[in-house]
Amino acid sequence: MYGDEALKLVREAKRAQAAAGSTLSVYNETVVRNVIKELQILADEQSRVVAVIQHAVDEDPYNETDDVMAAAPAAYRAQFLLHHAGIERNKRCLLAYHAARIDKVRALTWELGGAGLPPDVARRCSPAEARFAEKYAELLTSFKGVHGSIDLTAAPVPPKELYICVRVVKDCGEIFTETGQSLVLKANTQHFVRRTDVERLITQGYLVHVE
Repeated sequence: MYGDEALKLVREAKRAQAAAGSTLSVYNETVVRNVIKELQILADEQSRVVAVIQHAVDEDPYNETDDVMAAAPAAYRAQFLLHHAGIERNKRCLLAYHAARIDKVRALTWELGGAGLPPDVARRCSPAEARFAEKYAELLTSFKGVHGSIDLTAAPVPPKELYICVRVVKDCGEIFTETGQSLVLKANTQHFVRRTDVERLITQGYLVHVE
């Protein structure tokens, strides 16, 4: 049924907006292509209806207006408007899907300070999204350079907790904290650490915050 594929993209966009951290679903190229194909079918049908309307108006000896749609039979106008509504709906769904994903990519780039997307996140992006992330990271790095030592990617609101409990999802090896101490982060272990020491690792999906 027309619109079903586009609805799948809207639902994915809604989930993307609700997801926290570095969660980003795999780019759904199959459904995107299906929606574009449906758009082409609707556009072809609309063109066919327009041609029929034009012919009917041209053949009407009593027609005295240049407004083709106004002079068209009601049934043809209804077909035209139906196809037009389907095209506009699919276009809005495609735009909403891609806008939600780009918003997530942009937010992740800010959270990571322009360091680039984590490999597991980058693999879920489309080629266009990956290029956007790369160029956006370059812009952010350049923008940060203008403002010297100010960390523009830091949270605007101070955290309520200086120390948090985290669980290691992926091996991180040895890291060094802001105080110079070393910390070995092995998978399936938990640690009570300063938030600022592990924020980037949480964003990248290596650690999870244990409430």
